Amino acid sequence: ILRLAEAKTFLEVGSFCGASMAHALSVPSLRRAVSVDMEIRGFRGTGQVFRQNMEKYKKVFNSEAEVIQVSGNSRDHTVKQQVFHQFPNASVDVYFIDGDHFDPLPDYYIYKHLVRPGGFIVWDDFKNHRVVGPSLKRLALDEEHLKCYHNIGSIKNFARAANLVKVGETAFGLPYSHSNEFIMQKKCDCKE
Repeated sequence: ILRLAEAKTFLEVGSFCGASMAHALSVPSLRRAVSVDMEIRGFRGTGQVFRQNMEKYKKVFNSEAEVIQVSGNSRDHTVKQQVFHQFPNASVDVYFIDGDHFDPLPDYYIYKHLVRPGGFIVWDDFKNHRVVGPSLKRLALDEEHLKCYHNIGSIKNFARAANLVKVGETAFGLPYSHSNEFIMQKKCDCKE
């Protein structure tokens, strides 16, 4: 069984300026990380900022990790080919979905096959976005999905991130004292 702290490969859809990738680099075992995002023109030069941040954080956390930036829409054929080329034989340990917040499910369906048995899919922003949470809730209750994935849920928000200390619960019944990520683990006997 894989533990998140032992991940060697990481795929993210939606990198923006690289905060989640910087966290991934803090895992000492990480060897390959691929980030997919569109260059947002006129908005802080996100592609260039991402590259600068990766240069900086690789020195701090993990100089051994190879970070590959794929620019473009995660659903375009050429982008999908580039990503699939990086992860032959379903070798992704952690797949982080933080891209399209209006319809995140296509990114799940496109790249879930790259996640190895025992690997993780982590969804960001499931609690504070009007589309991500309901989409994820429908998926998490789907019988076909449940044949291959354990819905782990959200972990305790030890960092006490400012926007997550609200009183109340989410659509999943998880208190805001938990993180804004929802974790699923691919079953070892999954045959997709």
